[in-house]
Amino acid sequence: MKTKVAYEKTEGERQIIVLKTNGCSYGKCSMCGFFKHCARNVTSADLAAQFDGAIKEGVKELHLLGSGSFFDDKEVPEEFQRYVFERINEEKALKRIILESRPEYITEKKLEMIKAKAVGKEVCIAIGLESRNNRIRNKVLKKGIGIGAFEKVAERMAQYGIGLQAYILVNPPGLTEKDAVEDAVRTAEYVFCMGKKLGAKVKAAFQPAFIARDTDLEKLFEAGKYKLINLWAVLEIIKRTHKMGNISAGLDTEGLADYYPKGCARCDAAIREAITAFNATQDIEVINKIACGCSKGEKNA
Repeated sequence: MKTKVAYEKTEGERQIIVLKTNGCSYGKCSMCGFFKHCARNVTSADLAAQFDGAIKEGVKELHLLGSGSFFDDKEVPEEFQRYVFERINEEKALKRIILESRPEYITEKKLEMIKAKAVGKEVCIAIGLESRNNRIRNKVLKKGIGIGAFEKVAERMAQYGIGLQAYILVNPPGLTEKDAVEDAVRTAEYVFCMGKKLGAKVKAAFQPAFIARDTDLEKLFEAGKYKLINLWAVLEIIKRTHKMGNISAGLDTEGLADYYPKGCARCDAAIREAITAFNATQDIEVINKIACGCSKGEKNA
């Protein structure tokens, strides 16, 4: 059904809605499984029905996602884009909305639309930078995003007072766990330095890689050429970057994966609870107090 969202989750005052859209026009990223959430010939009316049926009263932060880029008119008709900004003005409790897009779709016209219609709401656009390293980003992950294009659109967004959330993939293929941690930390450093230079409001959103079905990454995983990162490495990244600025670590696979990063049987649940709490509070103490023998390599932990 085109009137039912692909995925919805509410945590306290935060809601995630994944719309069933026409699908990402780019569709080449090696780790992405969001094509599973797309449909054919989805109209503005279909999307409006999905959105109105899913949004909940009282939420303060809304993550409105799709299969690729909210501002791609082929994936998400412009009529519905306008409708969203008009509709959220009716939600008095809602303070902030986060949308996703590739840089090429974030045009002056789209930013003007946000400025005109999203009155009194904080708008943040998330972009999948994934890595500061050009080889990792475009050769390994096949993102097709130049660092110059990323910086240009970040500057343009800052001029309009629109926040930037940079997705950083934790554990791209071909890296050791140590190198994956270093790549994530260096990418966060770059994002916050750029934000300071531009006077922009930025957030680094770490996404530990999971194995989405029917992807290039799944093929590597099944061939024994890719290993999921341990959640203790994610905790290390949080500890090393939390003073740089606002960060988060995503744990939700949005129904796309059977295999994802974990701790051991004794600590996995506690780590997940701690990361969720940190995301909500930015309190590093909830991370610091986690302890388990498996982090020191003890057997049978």
